[in-house]
Parts: sequence; structure tokens; C-alpha cells
Amino acid sequence: MPSVPVPTTPRRPRGLPLHPRRLSVRPPRPFLGAGRRSLYRELRLFAHLAALPCLILAALLWSGCQKKESADADGTTSRAARPTKPAERGTADEQAARIADKVMDALGGERAWNDTRYVSWKFMGVRQHYWDRWTGDIRIESNDVVTLMNVDTKLGKVQKAGEIITDEDMLANYLSRGYDAWEGDSFWMFMPFKLRDPGVNLAYAGEQTLKNGKKADVLRMTFDGVGPEPQGRYDVFVDRESSLVVQWSFYENRSDTKPKFTLPWDGWQKFGKIKLATQHGQGHDWQVRVYDELPQTIFTSFEHVPA
Repeated sequence: MPSVPVPTTPRRPRGLPLHPRRLSVRPPRPFLGAGRRSLYRELRLFAHLAALPCLILAALLWSGCQKKESADADGTTSRAARPTKPAERGTADEQAARIADKVMDALGGERAWNDTRYVSWKFMGVRQHYWDRWTGDIRIESNDVVTLMNVDTKLGKVQKAGEIITDEDMLANYLSRGYDAWEGDSFWMFMPFKLRDPGVNLAYAGEQTLKNGKKADVLRMTFDGVGPEPQGRYDVFVDRESSLVVQWSFYENRSDTKPKFTLPWDGWQKFGKIKLATQHGQGHDWQVRVYDELPQTIFTSFEHVPA
């Protein structure tokens, strides 16, 4: 007889529990319809937009901290920012304004002037200046007095005959004298760049023939409470061919008919991106210089500055 197969118990597939009835099935994730998905995206967008003002504020604060100039204890600054065009300009009639703009172009332009940081000159051959135009730091050497100050804060320190001045009243007096020296000497050095400065009034005063036979346009310059001589006036002679200042006359009072002096602006040379006059009469060497870099110690240390 043929053999009859004996049924065997089927083996349990691997991975299944011993008791199938105890198998728990995790319920599926609820299905979000189109409306719910849209709401979900809107909520996420709202969260991002809510955080945006905070991010912008943080960026602005960081930028402000980066650009802010920090003043040292002696008044000098450790950060620099290029000077920008003043929000307001002095008054000028149409012809005077046009001539003043030509002068600025002949000097190299306003941008070139703003890009010029370090300058030095020796006023009348006797008073040495080193000026950081971006920070306002100035070093003035006159006889046995060395003044290190900032012309914006008017703070600084002074050494006389090798001794640092510590008396507060005496220091304030020397700093005031230093500021006045810088204000007057820098005006003599850079006046053509300041024709349209705030507080300066320009009026066209006609044409004159100079001693050399050349024609010059005359700009009458007066002031509204600014400058070293706010009550006086200057007649500024601008060469018609070069558009450079070639002469000026100073009147102590605006109503005066005779000038206190008339001096040339001569020896124009290019320094870096700008032109500067190196001769102002009386045969003095003004030792004009423009630098791309200067050691910061020039404005912080009384140590001798090598030539």
C-alpha cells in the first residue's frame, strides 16, 4: 500500500510574534487634507516672519558696533570713517557755485578729497601738523610744545619742554590754543576745498586781470559764525584757464575797502589723488605731504617723529 503522508505542523515565519492576537498595529498618521496642509505652511511662514525683525535688529546693532568710533582716554580715536559730503552746503549765487565746482574738479574732485586720509604740512615753516582727516586726530609741534588731540572731541594731551601737562586748567588752555592753531592753519592749507562748506557764503565779484596779465574770476567769501575769522571776508582769485586758486586777499571786516594782505597760491603739485598749493608767499617751505599710511603712535605718543 502506498504510504500516506503525515501532516506536519507548519513552521512560524520568522519575525512574527508567538501570539498573533497580541500583535499591535500603530494607527496610521492622520491624513492632512489640502486645507490643513495650507494652514500648516502658513503657520511655518508666520513663525519665520515673526523672527525676521529680530534678525534685522541684531544685524543693525552689529553693524553699528563695527562702524562706531571708540574714543581713547586721550581723546584720539581708534576707528576711522571716510568723511562724507555735508548734508547742507553754504550759500552761493549761481555763477559762484559753478566756479567753485570747477575749482573742486581741478583739485581732483570731492571723492578724491574724501579718500585722502593723512596729510602733513608746516604752517609758515614754523608749526608742524600731522592730521588724520578720517578720525580727526591731530599732532601739532610748535617750538617746545607738542599737542596730541582730536579736533572733533577737542580732547587730548600736551607736552611742554618734555613735561606732560597735568594741571586741568593749563591743559584746557593749551588744547584750546591747539584747536585754534589747527583751525586757522588748515584753512590756509586747504581753503579751496572748503568753498562750499556749511556756513560759507560765496558771491561772484567779477573779473580781474592779475599782474601776470591772466584773467581771474573773483569769489567773495564770507562766513556765518564759522572759520577762524568769521567777521572778515576773503576775495579768492580763480584762474580762468586752470580753475585753480592763484591768489587771495583778506579783509578783517567785511566793510573794509583795503585788504590786510594779498598773497599768492602757487606751486600747485599733485599729492596722491589731489592737488595742493605748496607756496603761499613769504618764501616759507610748507613741507606738504600726503600719506597712504602713518603709524598710530604719531597721534598717541610724544616720541619724536622722524623726518
